[in-house]
Amino acid sequence: MSLSFPFLSAVPAFAEPTQEATDSAAAGQGKAKDRGPVPSEPHATTASFGDWTLRCQRTGKGSDADPICDVAQSIQDDARGIVAQISLQDEAKPGEMRLYFWLQSMSGITLPSLVKVIDEKDQATLDLAWHRCLPNSCIADEVLPPETLKKWRSHDEQGRIEYKGDSGRDEFVPVSFRGLAQALDALRQK
Repeated sequence: MSLSFPFLSAVPAFAEPTQEATDSAAAGQGKAKDRGPVPSEPHATTASFGDWTLRCQRTGKGSDADPICDVAQSIQDDARGIVAQISLQDEAKPGEMRLYFWLQSMSGITLPSLVKVIDEKDQATLDLAWHRCLPNSCIADEVLPPETLKKWRSHDEQGRIEYKGDSGRDEFVPVSFRGLAQALDALRQK
């Protein structure tokens, strides 16, 4: 099974300058190597809706470039920066969406275990299975049932995402539903 995690590719990457670029700058040339014309359409765009962001990135070239879009929310910790991210992307079947959840955990995660996304009224919950773990993070995903998405769209308050830490105790990160409906409406128009 091949998993796609659109939110990981949408985060800008900062690369070290190449030796050629360093040499060019040192020589005072200041001119970048000609890489062809700049397209009139942006390669990537973002738009904020409350606590959610619509992100689109074009794939392909010219008129064949199709946008791949998702709506996402980053969860930050004052000390560590972004510690989690939740993302929704259209599935191949019309009307279906897949939810991705990425968690950076310095203390570890109990495996096997489930991730639970819970709204503020404990009415629309969703269980996700962890699918891949790296040394300090794990990724879970699941197709979002339409009735759960409908309930989440009607909320604008805080919810939470629960998981089991490495000691087996329940831990959580907050998630906001504020702006989700508007972000999803904008996604549908793309």
